[in-house]
Amino acid sequence: MPTSGVVKYMKKYVAPSVLGCDLSNLYQESMDVIKGGCDWLHLDVMDGHFVPNLSFGPPVIKSLRKHLPAAYFDCHLNVTNPEIWVKPMSQAGASRFTFHIETQSSQESLESLLQSIQFYNMHTGIAIKPRSEIPLFID
Repeated sequence: MPTSGVVKYMKKYVAPSVLGCDLSNLYQESMDVIKGGCDWLHLDVMDGHFVPNLSFGPPVIKSLRKHLPAAYFDCHLNVTNPEIWVKPMSQAGASRFTFHIETQSSQESLESLLQSIQFYNMHTGIAIKPRSEIPLFID
């Protein structure tokens, strides 16, 4: 089966979500998956508004970062207003800030958010819910 050049050379990462672990033992379970060979830790931050669930936020990530200084924290923000989370997530130790495109109302708001994430020295990820359409303002 032919593959495009992009797919052929795309690096793949293993990033297990910590939501599947015993959160009362978050550090040890995170260490177990790191020792098991995962590349990143996937941290789902949920505000109870954008998605019905509520998880954890910057204080938990900051605590985990203190014990795992070299780990790559792939933070997936399932939140309504990701722009207010950029600085706190950076200060907590997020490596990647992934937000949902559905939270952006215009090209200007998207560009502002992307610039903010870059300013705070995090990598950027963009997520989309399975049944969502990509907004027309995305080039």
